Amino acid sequence: MSAIREVLPIMVLSEDTMDRQLYRFRGSRWAVFTLVIGLGLFAGSALAHARQAPMYVQVGFAVFGALMLYSSVFSLAADQWLRVDGSNRSITFHKKNIYGRVDWERPGDAFAKIRVFRPSVRGGEAMNWSIILVGRESPYPIELSLGENELGSLHREHALAIARKVGKLAGIEVVEA
Repeated sequence: MSAIREVLPIMVLSEDTMDRQLYRFRGSRWAVFTLVIGLGLFAGSALAHARQAPMYVQVGFAVFGALMLYSSVFSLAADQWLRVDGSNRSITFHKKNIYGRVDWERPGDAFAKIRVFRPSVRGGEAMNWSIILVGRESPYPIELSLGENELGSLHREHALAIARKVGKLAGIEVVEA
């Protein structure tokens, strides 16, 4: 068993019909976002060097810039989607990234619930709502994040509507926490 558990990115609703939904990770958008931040951090490191800032400031900017550039490469190489099929009440998942490939199809009853909640952050609750599809395996059930955008869902009603549609198609209970 791995000591590090991968946190999968949010998949966004990309296709919606009466009996099927498709969610995708839009890696190119995230890659552009992290590329801009990474380049800005490298520019900050160069500026800190030019102004003879302490070495930990220069290195800090450079390290976080490198992490952002790594995230860009990871996101460009990633292909991840989840299909909810109401005709056979199943969920199909595909993930391919720089670490390998995972493909599976499971019946809806392989999932314990769909959690809709507002995450807690320092000082209160987050502005957006999260939707998590929770598997039944133990001790570490799979958790897949869904949303209307890369940040999740901005409104409770939208989050619940997405969760209820997935729950209806796959026969999974929706739990608002």
